[in-house]
Amino acid sequence: MNNSEHTQPAEFNSTEIMQEIEDLITQFKTVQMATLNSLGNPEASYTPYIRSDGEYFIFISSLASHTENICQHPTLSLFFVQDEGQTKNLFARKRLTIECTAEMIKRDGTEWTEILDLFQEEHGATVGLLRTLPDFKLFKLSPVSATFIKGFGQAFKLEGDEFNSISQLTGK
Repeated sequence: MNNSEHTQPAEFNSTEIMQEIEDLITQFKTVQMATLNSLGNPEASYTPYIRSDGEYFIFISSLASHTENICQHPTLSLFFVQDEGQTKNLFARKRLTIECTAEMIKRDGTEWTEILDLFQEEHGATVGLLRTLPDFKLFKLSPVSATFIKGFGQAFKLEGDEFNSISQLTGK
């Protein structure tokens, strides 16, 4: 393989990339998160989530460190990664990292009720109990940009409204 083969990205189909991303995301009812603590250090965690109108929603307890982290630093990453058992090579698992900004949804609004109804529909009766607990907070996570790794030499940056701008990353 010569150097030009490393720097010339292959042609890609944006529609196919978006479908692969959708297929990856919909495999999961939970999402891995990276937040920043009060010292600016990263913390990894996970939580159930739902998507609605291009936004992600999480319903989390104030007792969890990631809740305080989000309140202090309302930027975070969501991470979806292909199951190890579904990949041919552990170094080339499909994965998607979405950079988001977080906004807490107030309990007394219609959005809070509507989203938690969707949460309960998706995640079951436990949500009915959790929504009565005062320490649980609902956050809307608005995607800003994303990186999708399809495999070796197949990395893509997604930006713009509904990620309508996709560019292939190169290893320069």
